[in-house]
Amino acid sequence: MLKKISWILGIALCLWVLNSCGPKAARVTGETDQFGCQEPPPSVFTAAGIDAEFAQSKFGKIVTGDINLKTNPEVISLASKAVTDSRISSYLRCLAIHRDGYTKEQAAYLEELTSFMRTGPTAEEFIKWKSENPFPGTKPEAGNATKQDELVQAREAIQQLQQEVQAAQSRLEQLKASEWSAIARSHNWLPEKECDSAWKSNEGEGRDAAGRRVRVRINTLTQEYRWVFARSDVVEAYSPPIDPRAHVKKLNISNAKFGIVCVGTASSEGERGEEESRAKGRAERLQIIFREEFNNVPALYSLSLGQFQHKQKSFNPQATRDERRVIVIEILDRDQEVNLTEAIKDALLKVIEKVRQEGAIPFWDFRDYTAFDLYGA
Repeated sequence: MLKKISWILGIALCLWVLNSCGPKAARVTGETDQFGCQEPPPSVFTAAGIDAEFAQSKFGKIVTGDINLKTNPEVISLASKAVTDSRISSYLRCLAIHRDGYTKEQAAYLEELTSFMRTGPTAEEFIKWKSENPFPGTKPEAGNATKQDELVQAREAIQQLQQEVQAAQSRLEQLKASEWSAIARSHNWLPEKECDSAWKSNEGEGRDAAGRRVRVRINTLTQEYRWVFARSDVVEAYSPPIDPRAHVKKLNISNAKFGIVCVGTASSEGERGEEESRAKGRAERLQIIFREEFNNVPALYSLSLGQFQHKQKSFNPQATRDERRVIVIEILDRDQEVNLTEAIKDALLKVIEKVRQEGAIPFWDFRDYTAFDLYGA
């Protein structure tokens, strides 16, 4: 009980001066502490007969009830001196609010206590008044951080977290080229070793509705090369974009005795009509390169698969790179009068199933796209 009374007495003595009538002294400019409170210069504490250490720690212990008035009666005199100067009392009031976190109800109670303290009660009179007017709520524990201090700490933590996120993003960009390749190869999505321009090949056979046959080889440009987002003329692999011609020239098409099918794909960003047009443009770009680089191609076709379909459309070009693969299909053999659209589609389905059974990912699964338009057949 005495501990609680001493705590109330300390607050009351502080607020007595703060709420007293009459003009208040101008507040001098001092340094702001960690709680946002402006500390008076040392000369102010000296003139009041106390030191700053008392105001910052011992007076605070009076407020929180950590000094027993019965065993430490001298602190009453020191507390009285502390509140004689409005600059000190303003500083102590700031600490009480921002460091110790008093509630509005407790503040209202202290207004009543202040009126009583203006009568100059003795310690015994104060104890009697306190017993008739109990302090509302729970006394703040000594040393508790205030809401303002917690906000400052939270802001610092957020700033540090933002810096860590930025550093992680920067590191991720640096690791994309190397680690992405390692992960892809560990899943057999890419061959263990590749030259500068490597094509992954899969062969298959399909039939049209009449049973006529076609045999194809599906070539996918690996080494992480993809069509550049929103472009139909260049490819990239986490490096400056380049013309796909250099890679096409390294493709061995000596067995493509019945023609080449240039495939165009587009990723899920953008409007469907625009992306389907871009897929068609990419297939036509490959056609032009083959026409200019190879003189012995018996037939050139283009196949637009349209736009990749996502259940949740992505707007991150880096996340949709695999939707823009560079694909060339060689026609190794075919029956006369075969319906190429039907037969090639059937061949792709069979190869897709085979690749999936092997634990790899067929990046040219036309069922994930919006079209299957074969031109020149």
